[in-house]
Amino acid sequence: MTHAHFETVFNNFTPVKTNAQLQTFIPALDITLVNGSTDQAISALLAPGQRHAFFMNAHCCNIRRQDAEYARAVAAADMLLPDGIGVELTARMTGVQLTENLNGSDFVPELLKEAARRGKSVY
Repeated sequence: MTHAHFETVFNNFTPVKTNAQLQTFIPALDITLVNGSTDQAISALLAPGQRHAFFMNAHCCNIRRQDAEYARAVAAADMLLPDGIGVELTARMTGVQLTENLNGSDFVPELLKEAARRGKSVY
């Protein structure tokens, strides 16, 4: 069985670059988020190598601006997934149309199904 491993310790982590075409910068949030479909994001996450992925909702974006340690953790992520209407509306107000709202409650079951189908584990 192969593993798609999402570590919580960032000290010895070597990031795997994510396809730049799947990412878009949201100026109002000063953050780069995944701008792709569920299938595209899952394929990128389950590709060979380790990845750190975080769900970024409006609250996470606010905390990131106030908490330096949290901001460093977010900066170390390979993929930041747009999560929620607040992020979607902010993107739209700055002229960015996100492909999908990749919120955790919808995305994670699909990720786990595909990982199981491929014989991979997600941590």
